[in-house]
Amino acid sequence: MSEKLRFELDTGIGITVAACSIEYASNTELIYPIAKSLAVYEVITGTTRFLAKNKNIKCFKVAPNLTVTAVAELSSTKCEVCIYHIASRKLLQTLKIKENDGVPTSLGFSGDSKFVSCVTSSKILYWK
Repeated sequence: MSEKLRFELDTGIGITVAACSIEYASNTELIYPIAKSLAVYEVITGTTRFLAKNKNIKCFKVAPNLTVTAVAELSSTKCEVCIYHIASRKLLQTLKIKENDGVPTSLGFSGDSKFVSCVTSSKILYWK
């Protein structure tokens, strides 16, 4: 017997970004860009925490193990991929992108969350 999925709108969250992506940070948390931060919204309590504050976020990706997120951040002088621990909101590592490597457009993690990749306007970068 095949069962149809049925979803009902529970909450609407206002955002102001040109391009948007949203991912689950856990079974009850959504993570998405808002203004110059990443918001972690707890759907049960309705509370919001913030990661990567005051950054020009180009893209982000939550690791499959749901413990960290990679965030491509662009400033006037540099571009980097920052790895944040979601629960503690701590910056764990900064991965530098050379100026001639281009601007990040997409990020990804390996299935075991041990490797990070980044697609830029001119290259595919890979860290292990």
